[in-house]
Amino acid sequence: MVENRRKDIILLIAAGALVLLIFLPFQKIQKTEDTPLASRSLLGGDTTEAPVEPASGSSDFEVGVSDPITDIPHLYLPLTRGSTWEYRVTGPPVFVKNPKWSMTLVSLPSGDNPGTVTVGFAGAERKANIWLQEGGVRFDGLSFMEPLEFLENRPLTLEGFLLPIQESILMHGLWVQRSTREVIYRFRNKKNKDIEMPAAATQTDRAHIKDQEFMTVPAGTFKSWRIAWLSRIEIKADDRPVLKNLTSEPFRNETMWIAPGIGIIRRKIRYTSRPDDDIEFSLLRYYRPETHKTKGTP
Repeated sequence: MVENRRKDIILLIAAGALVLLIFLPFQKIQKTEDTPLASRSLLGGDTTEAPVEPASGSSDFEVGVSDPITDIPHLYLPLTRGSTWEYRVTGPPVFVKNPKWSMTLVSLPSGDNPGTVTVGFAGAERKANIWLQEGGVRFDGLSFMEPLEFLENRPLTLEGFLLPIQESILMHGLWVQRSTREVIYRFRNKKNKDIEMPAAATQTDRAHIKDQEFMTVPAGTFKSWRIAWLSRIEIKADDRPVLKNLTSEPFRNETMWIAPGIGIIRRKIRYTSRPDDDIEFSLLRYYRPETHKTKGTP
């Protein structure tokens, strides 16, 4: 009987050890998921001691993020001179000329005068404009906003906002941005002859906040708003509507994630004419000069 009791004790000790081995790793993973490393600064913690691992495929890029900043004119796109956002881009090679795209704020907007931003794929950067008016941000520099037929055709006018006044950024928030541009309308007439003529295109982009969620990108994990964009365009030649299918149907769907104190962390763009060719921008690096951390002043 003593021998049986010894065997029972040994079996109980072994079973307890197995239970301990099972639950210890689970507890460690659960703690990491509850407080993502790069989101701790948004939730009141510190990120300086734990580096964020790059996502798969980003090993050739520098990855990192400055601390989120809150005492600025717009919480969801920090307008601090010298700030740089770098993104890894994936998509069809015919559109994605380089796997890295960036934007750097060169000068700040003031009243009706826009600020200057350098934007574009690495090696093909150009200047764009950014406005801060009525508390909202208007920006003409994002790639893949226009129809594929008119890529890189910059708008002549811009109304509404890319991001409205920050108090309007909340669950189910809605806003609109409109742009106009000059385009060339090409068609074949009744005599089977190719015709080209100047036309005016008016684009309407409608934004709808869908949810608030944690989003992981190469730069880290951030609590963010998920925004759905739907784009339509109306084209007129000689003041008559043309390409009515573009007017009646959305030509572009985009999902955008924005994080407070950081800005745009991810974009996923799909053109209805190419439903299997998503274009994605994922934040690799957000850098903000330390000398310009307060209130976005020059």
